[in-house]
Amino acid sequence: TLGLYPANHPVSQYAEELLAKISKDQSQRQKITVFKGEPNAFVFPSGSIYLSDKLIQMAESDEELMFVIMHERRHFISNDWMRTAASKSAKHSHDFLLARSGEMRSHEWESDIRALIDLDDLGVNPLGGVHLLEKLSERPEKKKKKSTDPVHGKDADRIINLQALTHLKDFKSLD
Repeated sequence: TLGLYPANHPVSQYAEELLAKISKDQSQRQKITVFKGEPNAFVFPSGSIYLSDKLIQMAESDEELMFVIMHERRHFISNDWMRTAASKSAKHSHDFLLARSGEMRSHEWESDIRALIDLDDLGVNPLGGVHLLEKLSERPEKKKKKSTDPVHGKDADRIINLQALTHLKDFKSLD
């Protein structure tokens, strides 16, 4: 089981403050919970976001964590679990393979892109996400690992893709 920080703990309150900063519609704001564990974040179909304490410790700026939180929000807003579940219901194995081929990675890429754009719209420097990904990729345990994460892909590819996006779109917060 996950070791969870209570809602009144300073680290939980900090995460709530960051979520509030990026939630345009406060009436539809999601819940965020901080757990004890290796750097990670995820969202449940209910919209509850989970953020690890080690990820918070690793971040050097609010922008880095706001990118992660926005990325998870985008998974929820885009109904990624519903789209994945729909493809799992394909009747034939070849349909399933075609439907799932790269699908989860495309959800990650889409959430990365939308998180950058959403943060920029809020006046938040979106490059915090790139900085955090760079730090995550430099962790010794990550360098030892030979295999690529099948869902997220290589950190280097995500970093290159996000940096390329800054050349394809004029980001107001980068001026």
